[in-house]
Amino acid sequence: MSSMGGNRVVPFQVLKTLERYASEEHPLSNLQIIAKIQQDQRVTLARNTVAASVELLESLGYVERGPKGSWPVRLFDETELRVLIDGVMASKYLPPADAKYLVGKLMELGSEGFARRVKHVHMADQWVHQGNVEFLRNIEQLEDAIEGHKKASFYRNQVRADGSLERVGGLHRVSPYGIICTNSQYYLVCRKEGEDHLRHYRIDRLTDMEPLPETAEDIRRLPGYEQGFHIAEYAATHSMMFSGELELIVLRMPAELAGYVRDTFGARAELREIPGGLVEARITGTARNVRFFALQYGPSGCEVLRPESLRRQLLEDARAIAAVYEPKPDAP
Repeated sequence: MSSMGGNRVVPFQVLKTLERYASEEHPLSNLQIIAKIQQDQRVTLARNTVAASVELLESLGYVERGPKGSWPVRLFDETELRVLIDGVMASKYLPPADAKYLVGKLMELGSEGFARRVKHVHMADQWVHQGNVEFLRNIEQLEDAIEGHKKASFYRNQVRADGSLERVGGLHRVSPYGIICTNSQYYLVCRKEGEDHLRHYRIDRLTDMEPLPETAEDIRRLPGYEQGFHIAEYAATHSMMFSGELELIVLRMPAELAGYVRDTFGARAELREIPGGLVEARITGTARNVRFFALQYGPSGCEVLRPESLRRQLLEDARAIAAVYEPKPDAP
């Protein structure tokens, strides 16, 4: 390992230059590194100084070298980085300014060439995003409360026609147990004071979030949670984030809808082919979660076989929808 003596800033300059301009496909030679630093920082470095910096950075695992030059060891390759950036841009729960800020931080992990290839990210704040600027703070405060087994308080809001939030009801005091990201939204799973069941709240609709000094109520005292709260299992059985009792629900539908069952309910949905180009799906979940799936794909041939109560509910839903579209006597 070469010693850099008193010129300790040079390895940092070299690393930042490689991160900005170089990749495994386009490495920089030591002369090119010198030229880029002179261009960007108006500093001229000696070849042996840059060579020693590259050697030091390679020994520390920050840089790799090949016959044509050096390139940085990146935390993410460019395809992985693209997926992460697109995930932020498609995250409706983030306020526009936060989405743009996070995309900017991720862009810094790529090269200048990468930035030219993903020009659409410069409009990150123009995608569909909600407007609650307290969203990230809500996540932070809830994580603190959950980790410390403390209660939390907040106000719930509804969205006005202009996109602003309007407070609904009074202060909610809850015992928070988990945060779930599903259906492009973040939800808090908790128990409200005075109730004996779990509730879900969209975190982007909450304001004035605060952890409280009181200890959260033990979820193992709730019926059905004597063994504790398992967030992955809970998310799988509450895909649409509607509460209710778990039960076996059986659907029958054309085979081409099988992929949508997997998208919504995951591998926990048991699917089997049956005659006539159909599949039968057996799902353990709440009726309200499956109800809206069945409504969405009912026109495509999805039918609930059991339970009977859900069949009756869907019949009522269908009649209510039909009534909306029936021609009115006084309609033109």
